[in-house]
Amino acid sequence: MKINIKEVISGQKSSINFETIEQVTDTHSFGGEVTLITPITLKAEVIKIDHKLFINGSVEGIAEFTCARCLKRFQKEIKEKVYGQLIMDEDEEEEMDEFYQIEEDTIDTSEIMHDVLVTSFPMKILCDENCKGLCSVCGKDLSVDECNCNIEEIDPRLAKLKDLLQQD
Repeated sequence: MKINIKEVISGQKSSINFETIEQVTDTHSFGGEVTLITPITLKAEVIKIDHKLFINGSVEGIAEFTCARCLKRFQKEIKEKVYGQLIMDEDEEEEMDEFYQIEEDTIDTSEIMHDVLVTSFPMKILCDENCKGLCSVCGKDLSVDECNCNIEEIDPRLAKLKDLLQQD
């Protein structure tokens, strides 16, 4: 969705508040482990300070994830802050890490939501910090129950030494 911010750019208003709700369907860049359950809500304010434009707000929704260790599906609420500078052209010097492009006096809220979501998800999504994952031998969920599998973890750099010991 495009939001017209011409009144703030021209100085007629010092800020504009808006709220937009979008059903994000393209989740390929989130990886196969993420499904957005609810539409994503962006509540934000565009502010003009010293001839520079900034956006300040939040992105909220509910997503379903797959745990990287135990492969269980779980839902989690997403609440992320949005704060960045709005720039007219790519040559403009931005002072912040996060900046968004203004095109024809509008900002693209879909792009802002997508950027915030992509950067908010961790590299390894876990259902719980203490998740033990699955047994590499029998596949049992070690967070639920322990297994009796004999797991010998050998440093691959020392595997040849084990072979030498077995020859004797």
